[in-house]
Amino acid sequence: VVPVIGVNQEVNLTAVLLPLNPNLTVFYWWIGHSLQPLLSLDNSVTTKFTDAGDVRVTVQAACGNSVLQDSRLVRVLDQFQVVPLRFSRELDTFNPNTPEWREDVGLVVTRLLSKETSIPEELLVTVVKPGLPTIADLYVLLPLPRPTRKRSLTSDKRLAAVQQALNSHRISFILRGGLRILVELRDTDTGPQRPGGSGGYWAVVVLFVIGLFAVGAFILYKFKRKRPGRTVYAQMHNEKEQEMTSPVSHSEDAQSTMQGNHSGVVLSINSREMHSYLVG
Repeated sequence: VVPVIGVNQEVNLTAVLLPLNPNLTVFYWWIGHSLQPLLSLDNSVTTKFTDAGDVRVTVQAACGNSVLQDSRLVRVLDQFQVVPLRFSRELDTFNPNTPEWREDVGLVVTRLLSKETSIPEELLVTVVKPGLPTIADLYVLLPLPRPTRKRSLTSDKRLAAVQQALNSHRISFILRGGLRILVELRDTDTGPQRPGGSGGYWAVVVLFVIGLFAVGAFILYKFKRKRPGRTVYAQMHNEKEQEMTSPVSHSEDAQSTMQGNHSGVVLSINSREMHSYLVG
């Protein structure tokens, strides 16, 4: 699930390192096409994105002789709406509180809403939050504006279709074993949120932090120059200290080799098959 944020909204970028290391760690952040990284001793930075579009964020964490690195694609939009969701309480019993499970449930809800409302699936993003009770936020995105349409009217109709489908109890899915889980609107003080207000600000911050926490950790890499100023390959041997290199290719298809005793979880941004514990 690609994190979605609004233009010119403050966003907290957070890197989670596993296992925890008490030694001094320096973080290098590359945002967008910038060749000059931001440096911090904290595992988070606050920034804004001024232009709409997809932005790549890459972070390297230097700790002793090792370097941790991973990247994340962020979708920056002019406008979107946030619809809070809740599930039947029975789902809490089956919630393992893992990133893969949350992502699968989010994909199921997105596909069901898209089918029921005829809203294109790429305009809906469901983000299930960690912890209990099991709740989620639905992000209703806006398509590219067309001169012949009024964007606000299209947005209102899209939001109304989502709310009608949820209020009429037409959105549900079945777990293995035949247990049906109902998806409903979650009560909030402000209702659907739009970026620009205080509610929208907090929604954006939580969304991106959850998006990073959901994958567990940044991968532990050991970088060594194959040629000065040339290619960089990744390995995880405990060799002598190497100098900091530029981030590896931002291509999502780039592959890396993992060896050694260090632990880490790959930050997955590629599509994958649904796990078997959900019935589509």
